[in-house]
Amino acid sequence: MASETDATVNVIERVADILDSLSGGEPEQGITELSSRLNLGKSTVHRLVSALVKRGYMQQNPINSRYSLGPAAIRLGLVSTLRALDIRSLAMPLLEQLRDQTGETTTLSIRHENQRVYIAQVESHQEIRQTVELGRIYPLYLGATGKVILAFLPESECEQVLEMAGKDERVNLQNLRADLAEIAQKGYATSRGERSPDAASVAAPIYDQRQQVIGAMSVAGPVSRITPVRQAEFVPFLSEAATNLSRQLGASWQNKTNSEEHL
Repeated sequence: MASETDATVNVIERVADILDSLSGGEPEQGITELSSRLNLGKSTVHRLVSALVKRGYMQQNPINSRYSLGPAAIRLGLVSTLRALDIRSLAMPLLEQLRDQTGETTTLSIRHENQRVYIAQVESHQEIRQTVELGRIYPLYLGATGKVILAFLPESECEQVLEMAGKDERVNLQNLRADLAEIAQKGYATSRGERSPDAASVAAPIYDQRQQVIGAMSVAGPVSRITPVRQAEFVPFLSEAATNLSRQLGASWQNKTNSEEHL
């Protein structure tokens, strides 16, 4: 009985080591790298990683086959942060008001490493509407929400993400750099059918007390209803909501947007 208990504890310790390695070291690692870092056999690491992927605590990058923390692990990691800042509670009234002003679904995403995760949404009342999966992770280089975070990151951190983007066959790096320069100038981002072919959105950055971008607020809906003109009409409402949330988080400035410039 004791040996069985010891074996269970041993497995738990190995799982914790894998998760610690991904959260404290490189955000993406392969089986060979994890095996070397943790001094474990590749077959053992592969078995544990497969189980963690199945439960959502890890995920595999389809481009380079490396592994990173998954939605379940991200949700656990966000618990203490969200409690400390109470960001979701602060955001919900603003998201509801923004939904009522635009008639479309509104969302809040938080940056995690070189990715982002949805933590809140208020759905549109319309029969055909855009919805997101809370806790799901997306890259920063696709879609308005990700790119508006990326555009306002420090240059060194932005370049790390661009290096990843350059390995994604969906991305034209030259076009992406041009998009980011335009977003930085306007103060918001728009997209139409970029990450999801049937969706259009407009997004603005969220800042904390250090004046650093930590996430983004967005308005999203079907491309058939959200025209470029409507996207531009959403910008003042979105900018006000994002500014209000940033101020509540300690930021001492307001979002500067040029609503006359839009795609």
